[in-house]
Amino acid sequence: MLKILRKKGVMKMTLWVIAVIIIISFGLFGQSDHLNQARLGQTAGKIFNKKISLDEYARTAKQTEIQAMMLYGQNFKEIKNFLNLNSETWDRIILLHEVKRLGIKASDEELIKTIQSYSFFKRNEKFDEQLYEVILKHIFNVAPTVFEESTRDSLKIQKLLKKETANVSLTDEEALKAYQEQNEKVQVSYVLINADQFLNQVTFDETAAKEYYQGHKNEFTLPPMINVAFIRFDFAKHIEKSAALARAELIADILRKNKNFEQVAKEQNLTIETTGFFSQEKPTLKYGWPFPAIFKIFQMRNNDVIDPIETADSYHITWIQERRDSIIPEYEDAKDTVKETWIKYKAQELAKVKAEEILQSIKDESAKYKIPDFVEIAKQKKLVVKQTPLFTREQYLPDLGESKTFKASAFKLTEDQPLSSVVELRQGQYIQHLDHKELVSEEDFNKGKEEFTKNLLEEKKTKVFNEFLTLLRINSQLENNIPDTRNPEP
Repeated sequence: MLKILRKKGVMKMTLWVIAVIIIISFGLFGQSDHLNQARLGQTAGKIFNKKISLDEYARTAKQTEIQAMMLYGQNFKEIKNFLNLNSETWDRIILLHEVKRLGIKASDEELIKTIQSYSFFKRNEKFDEQLYEVILKHIFNVAPTVFEESTRDSLKIQKLLKKETANVSLTDEEALKAYQEQNEKVQVSYVLINADQFLNQVTFDETAAKEYYQGHKNEFTLPPMINVAFIRFDFAKHIEKSAALARAELIADILRKNKNFEQVAKEQNLTIETTGFFSQEKPTLKYGWPFPAIFKIFQMRNNDVIDPIETADSYHITWIQERRDSIIPEYEDAKDTVKETWIKYKAQELAKVKAEEILQSIKDESAKYKIPDFVEIAKQKKLVVKQTPLFTREQYLPDLGESKTFKASAFKLTEDQPLSSVVELRQGQYIQHLDHKELVSEEDFNKGKEEFTKNLLEEKKTKVFNEFLTLLRINSQLENNIPDTRNPEP
């Protein structure tokens, strides 16, 4: 299609190209098996009441793969199993549907200019025909026409983005405020009135606990859970570890062909064990399964059998015996959890009362001194005082973590009002004192204003476009017949 591209001179190969060649060894994605599974339905799905053929989905999926490889380079291998390429493919199909509806085009000239601009097709700072074709063939695994069609479609989507964000603007005042919020720092001293010290002062009241449950049911939602069945192949029962693996792989193959697991186990004189229900948030650890294997189990479909999982003393072959959807349990089923939660809730109330008393006494003591010393007053009251480092709003804090509530309160403190009100966090009640604040001047902002404003405007446009895409998704009434392609390796 673009013969002119294949007549350009020799160019310098970039470091990215050298690194990305690693990708050759593991190949590209795994959409084909899932497309074969969908062929029974004849269509990949439907958008805007229009059927999407498997061929159209496959073509767009390949475009999505190309874009992902270009974006992540040599890191693609490590993250590919955590990308929801199915969802991204449907987003691309939906966006291209909108592009077609609006009549948005991309010319050959625009296409040529874009492809020539990619550094990984350059040698000696010029586009290289031979390098271009080698990379497409051996790394992207596509013909030039496929890559060029993908690039043209991406250009159309970029034009759609530009159209939908044309009215997005950013004032100097908005940019300055954002810069200050990202760069100003504070340092505070603080004391914690730990709620746990009040737990033994709470007398359980079941009537009150039931009322709490009725008003806070969502707090007790149970996540999706699975009950996993597995067969164990101990190393000790075989002459060599390899023999246990060979036996496990053989049985796994048999189970994949014969989905009657109980019958196979009986015929092979094997014992099926079950884990009991567990969630991905709180996985079972007693069987020695590594976390990547547990993650992979949660991605399995019913009756799937994955490759044997190696533990310290055995191999396990697994399958999901039963799934349980996320539910809000009845009070009687969640009684123990409700009791524990309610007691902690009441302990927090007691801690808050105590913290308010301490805060008032600190204010009273401070009023006696021209230069009140928060640390000294707190120590006189036998309170443990800690101090944060200088931190920004996005910084992780020792002992506190992300703690957005704590940080939001700290940034409200001023020299005139250095003492906070009581701040409630999971651990208990906090009282803060401002020690130091580093403000950002307009002069500091002006030094990097151009680049910062440009990036902030792009973020604002991206947010607007994502909202536009979300609305498109809803209006498309997507029907998806393609299974999720994520399948992490253990």
